[in-house]
Amino acid sequence: MKKITFVIDELKYCRDILKIDDSTAKDVKTTLIVTGNNNLVDDFKIYDQNNNQKKYNDYNFFVRSCIFYQCFKYFRNEPCDLFGVVEIKEENF
Repeated sequence: MKKITFVIDELKYCRDILKIDDSTAKDVKTTLIVTGNNNLVDDFKIYDQNNNQKKYNDYNFFVRSCIFYQCFKYFRNEPCDLFGVVEIKEENF
């Protein structure tokens, strides 16, 4: 069984990829914890910067379809582009 924790900064993508610099914007950090066996995702949990558990559908289409999707691809050992991810912690148990 493996567990991978992704710390995501949604604004990092805007700054790094889109070259948008909005110094007045507040960082929005999200933690996505994915668990499963081998390359199969069994469960995932999402927490906001205040450590409140969130639902997948609480996030907009961009975050769900791009950022989270790339994290799931990483978990499955598929080629991916982890934009917005600022930290990854991998554990086996």
